[in-house]
Amino acid sequence: MTILDQLAAHARERVAADQAENSLDVLQAQCRAIGRGRGERFRESLEKPELSFICEVKKASPSKGVIAKEFPYLEIARDYERAGADAISCLTEPKWFLGSDQIFWEIRGAVDTPMLRKDFTVDPYQLYQARLMGADCVLLICALLDTKTLERYLTICHDLGLSALVEAHDAQEIASAVSAGARIIGVNNRNLKDFSVNLDNAARLRDQIPPGVLYVAESGVHRPEDISAVRSMGADGVLIGEALMRSQDKGAMLAAFREAARMVFADIQQLMDGRVGPKDKSIIDRCIEHVYRDYIKTYQGEPPTLRDLYQDMLRQTEAEARSLALALELFATGSLNVFAHQTNVDTQNRILC
Repeated sequence: MTILDQLAAHARERVAADQAENSLDVLQAQCRAIGRGRGERFRESLEKPELSFICEVKKASPSKGVIAKEFPYLEIARDYERAGADAISCLTEPKWFLGSDQIFWEIRGAVDTPMLRKDFTVDPYQLYQARLMGADCVLLICALLDTKTLERYLTICHDLGLSALVEAHDAQEIASAVSAGARIIGVNNRNLKDFSVNLDNAARLRDQIPPGVLYVAESGVHRPEDISAVRSMGADGVLIGEALMRSQDKGAMLAAFREAARMVFADIQQLMDGRVGPKDKSIIDRCIEHVYRDYIKTYQGEPPTLRDLYQDMLRQTEAEARSLALALELFATGSLNVFAHQTNVDTQNRILC
């Protein structure tokens, strides 16, 4: 039995115990009484121009054991909010992560930042629990839910006013998430079967996320260089847990991560202002590193000029940002043939006009 199997089995036991005290009918009636939630806040937190940061509160994990022996979770959550976290993830799984519903409740009362209830959802009952806790978003893991079940859970989330972060680990699971109607997909760099981490997983699967679906990279982020890699793959958000939990100055670490995410904009500004020449290889290399390589394959209509693309990137619409990135790579390398396999020269010339 894998770790994920054990987590799911224990989640079912927890649901059964909770239902013995309060039936699903009782929770549904309570949810109707308080009305729909504000789950759109969570999605909106990922739609900002810059990379969004989901900062996690957790005491332990199956792979690392106890991460934070001292666990002042309310102080941690307040630190995240003061540091400008776009959302807060809170573990409620009690056996391996040492989380609890009570911890979530208390944090919810202490901060206004959108919150993700991070648990192993195996029953609709948990969605109603999340709404009553004040969650803005829940985690749905494709490895635990088939497409039809996922679609049903997403419908319940919509009715309750919850966003859903749908987690996938491979192309097949992403296809299932898209088919079910997921609006936010997280690619976990951690293999939940053996809990090994590979940061390349999120980059490798980026092309599978369709336009209009928000993309979150999860796990494996420890350094500013990792943030640069996440930004370069075109992620809308990143979920960070262990690195922040081990940091003595969480605000400073988050600030360093934000600065790393902004590097691409500073480099592009210099390039567009004509302050970068062909010999300024370090800046050009960083621009190339930050490009998103896939959008031009499906570009519809007349591509805008490079200057227009730049202005749109400042507003960070996904489509124009990717087109600009391609144009920057072609400009920086001085080669219109580098993407010959993706688009024709006429299209490239129109982009660079």
